[in-house]
Parts: sequence; structure tokens; C-alpha cells
Amino acid sequence: MFSYRNFILPLMFYLVFLSCGGNNGSSVDAVYIDPSSTVNGTGTISSPFNTWSSVIFKPGTTYLQKRGTVAKEQIIITESGTSSSLITIGAYGAGDSPVIDGSGFETGWNYETGSIYSKTVALESGEGLGLVIEDGAVLRFCKWDTDAAVTFSGAAAGAFSYDYSAGKVYVWTSDGSAPSMHTIEVSRRLYGIHGENVSYITIKDLSVRGVSLHGISFENSSHIAVSGCTVEKVGGAVISLSPVIYAGNGIEFGNASSDCVVDSVTVRDIFDSGFSPQIYDSNMHASNFTLENSVIEKCGFAGVEVAVLRNTDKENSSIDGVRISNVKITDCGTGWSGVRNGNEGRGIKISADIDGTNITRTINNVVIENCTVSGSKGEGVFLGGNSGTVTISRCRISGNNSDGILVQETGISTLMVRVTGSIIMENSKNGFAYNALVTNGITLYHNTFYNNILQGVNLNIDPGSVTITNNLFHTTLSGVHFYSVTLSGGAEIENNFFTEHGGAMAGYITAYTTAAAFNSGVTFAAGNIGALDPLVNSDMKIQGISSPCYGSGKTGTGVVYDFSGNPFRTPPSIGALEFY
Repeated sequence: MFSYRNFILPLMFYLVFLSCGGNNGSSVDAVYIDPSSTVNGTGTISSPFNTWSSVIFKPGTTYLQKRGTVAKEQIIITESGTSSSLITIGAYGAGDSPVIDGSGFETGWNYETGSIYSKTVALESGEGLGLVIEDGAVLRFCKWDTDAAVTFSGAAAGAFSYDYSAGKVYVWTSDGSAPSMHTIEVSRRLYGIHGENVSYITIKDLSVRGVSLHGISFENSSHIAVSGCTVEKVGGAVISLSPVIYAGNGIEFGNASSDCVVDSVTVRDIFDSGFSPQIYDSNMHASNFTLENSVIEKCGFAGVEVAVLRNTDKENSSIDGVRISNVKITDCGTGWSGVRNGNEGRGIKISADIDGTNITRTINNVVIENCTVSGSKGEGVFLGGNSGTVTISRCRISGNNSDGILVQETGISTLMVRVTGSIIMENSKNGFAYNALVTNGITLYHNTFYNNILQGVNLNIDPGSVTITNNLFHTTLSGVHFYSVTLSGGAEIENNFFTEHGGAMAGYITAYTTAAAFNSGVTFAAGNIGALDPLVNSDMKIQGISSPCYGSGKTGTGVVYDFSGNPFRTPPSIGALEFY
């Protein structure tokens, strides 16, 4: 029987998230793996290995699994490539992408009570339970509590749990029938692909599924490239018993990793986060991560998480340089693990933990561009902790169940937030909300805020310097566009458009119903305009030169391109979209 204690101690606080990418190169040799072969060969295309455990990794070698096959094992990389001799893991042949599958088919279930069945799953050293898959779909996770009756008391059909101390899995199938009426898979292998202290590794065109911790993960590694992969149905392993901590991410780069690129991947149905550069130890410094051209959906914690964690007493660690570009993130918090930790389920989370006045954990130079974030149970984008400069440009952040963008930190923070050329609409709370102490301020240029349920922009705590220029505030809900407490630092609120609906459209010390009254009543407000209708289409583009927003913006903001990539005119129009 596998001992969780032997597994937990080395993995304590190993809550990490995603993946990296690096250089591309040509391989000198190729080794072939065909898991469907009944004979374990020598690794040639005519005599392939039938297991990855037969492989010995060497620089300059390409390792290819046959398309259309499934390997029920994990790949552990223990050797590094070089800048001129990469180690490449990929696919050969025709058909679907080859699969690395961390689950096992389970039969022989025992009846417990009601519609619940159980089975003790024998695990080998280095394995751990995670999720349960019924007929290809992950069942809903229920956190174990005392016994089966208590655990499933608030659940419904289509759920599972496991007693991590006994290695016993409990299943309530989606139709209430016996598990023998379905194909049931239980995840057991901790990783799909994993490496520590390795470099110059390329992974492409593979699918990873059914693993109990992380799909693709590297720790203290550099120049890792992941492309064309699918990572799905991952996570749920217990990594600590006191307190009990469950975890599991799609693609993760941990501790002192650097120079990693993830391109053109699909990540979905993940217990915690889809992609995460993350530090969880002291004196670690990570840098240069890129996630681009990808789709992430149904992650319990966050679609993307960039984090430097306190983990009780860890300090003096940093992440510098993260670019998230052209990524579609949807429905976080709606998957099989639900909303993690009570208030997560965020699209993107950037946070370096602060402990009182201890700000030795830092993140800096995060760029989020050309992304779509929607359907999150929590915020679309959450910024917290000591997270330095965060730039959000040309993004669409809509339909999230909380704020579109929330900046929140109760301790000392050096956050500086710049949002430009973005459409922030129809979020259930504010479009942009600010609730952080002692920061370096905010800049909002050329954004369109539309029909956010509470306010377009809500500054609940003085952010220091504030610049809000050339933004289009529009609503059909008769809501407040802009609200702020007293601003002690420099402030400029200029050349914005506000829909004037007869009620309070802005609030600073007092309420204002027109843009003209706001300009005359607030010393730092100037050039703002208002009307009943900004003349915009459903895609938030102004209808033409008849719109009051056309050519009414302030020059000199430094924002060159609009949401669609078109250059702003001189003078520019107000909002995220220039008229062409």
C-alpha cells in the first residue's frame, strides 16, 4: 500500500501551476515508442519500445510516441539537453495525438449505501489518488470529511471522493447506477511529464490526461518549450495531511525556473490552475515566461496563476517577466473541482504574498495582452500582493461573476496597474475595482466600460496617482460610471465619455449627473463629455463621425493601437475602438 506520508513530505507546499517553452532545434537521433506493441523492442521505428520507462534520455535525441496510442504511465525527465542539442518529446505517424494517461481502469466496486460504491485502489510508490472519470467525463469532486455519509450529504449524482488515509475511492455515478454499468477510470500517477533541474527540453503534439497532480511540470528548470499539446482532466491529489491540501495544475513551472514558452496549447478540466509559474520556497528567482495562442477552460483556482507564495515562512523570492498573449480563458470555477478555496475560480491571478510589512516576495513586469477572459466564478483578473507593474492591453474581459479587474491588497504593496485599449463589459460587479494600500497608482487609457452591474471604475482606496483618460463609459442600466474616495496624489480624469442617464453618473465627494458638472466640480476633471447615447454598435465600436466620441480624445497617451489593432487617429477617438 502506498504511504501518503512518504509522498507528502517531499511535496509539501508544492502548489505550482503551468509550463514554459524555449528554443527549437533539430535532433540528431530518434527513438520510437509504441504502447500498443506487444513486444518491447529496441527503440527503432521498426522495433519500437512499448513503454516510456524503457527510454534513456540523451541530448540531441528526439523521442516520439506513435499517434493514436495511449501510454498508461508518466514520463520523468532526468537529463538535460543543450542549446544546440535539445531533448525533444513528440509524436510520429498519422492519427490523433498520442496520449500520456495517468489513470487506471477500475472494476470490482463494493456497494456502500444509497447510490454510493467504493473500492480500495492499490497504489505503487510515488503514486496518489486524484480524480475519477466516468465514461470520459470527470465526476464532481467532494472533499473527504469523516465518512461517506458526511462527505456526500450535500452532493448529487455524478460525484466522487476518496479517503486519502485509506486509499479508498467512493463513487456516485451520474445516473445513480452501479459503477459496473460504466467505464470508470481513477487517476493514480502524479504527473504526465515531469522534470527537475533540467534544461533545453521541447515537448510538442502530445495529450496528457488523467493524472492526479500536475499534467506537465518542471521545477528549477530552464529553456522548456511546450507547444501543440492538450492537457486535460488533471489534479486532485492530497499533498499535505496537516492541514489537508489538495492540488493539481495543468502546466506548471516551479521555483527557480526561467526562459519557458508555452504556445498553442489547450488546457481544460483542471483541479487548480491551468498555467502557472510559481515559487513556493525561499531565495528563489524565476524569470521570462510566455504563454501564447492558447485556450484554457474550467480551472478551479485560476486559468492562469502567477504566484510567489508565503507558505508559512518562505521569503526573498521573485518572478520577473511574464507575458500572457492571445489566450482565451473561460469558465474558471465551473469545472469538476468547483470554486477552489471558497473565493477563487478566477480567470487570471497575479499575486506575490505579503506578510505584514514583509515585501520580500515580489512579482514584476507582467504583461497581459490580446486575451479574452469570461465566465469566471470569481474575478476576470485579480491583482494582489507585491506584484509590481502589471500591464493589461487590448483584452476583452466580460461576463465574469465578480469584478472584471480587481486590485486588492490589505498590506503594503508596490503594484502599478496600466490598462489600455480593452473592453470590460457585463461583469457582475465592477468593471475595474481598486482596494489596495500604498501602491504606485493606476493608468486607464482608451478602454470601453459597458454595463458592468455596479460601477465602471470603483476606487475604494486611494491608489496614489490616478490617470483615467479617453475611456468610454456606457450603460443601459442607469449605473454610476466612476466612483472614488478622496485622492491624495496626482489625479487626471480627462476626455472620457459618460452616458448621461439622468441619475448619478459619477461620484467624488458628491454625486454628479452630467459630465459638465463633474468637470466644474472636481479640480482634476477636464474635457470629459457626456450624452444620452455615445452611438456605439453592439461590438462597442463607435458608429461613425457622428458619435460624440469620434476625435474627442486627448493626444499624447502613448497608446498607438486600438482593441482591434488599428492605429488611433490624431486626435484619437474615445474608447477602445477607433472608427475606420
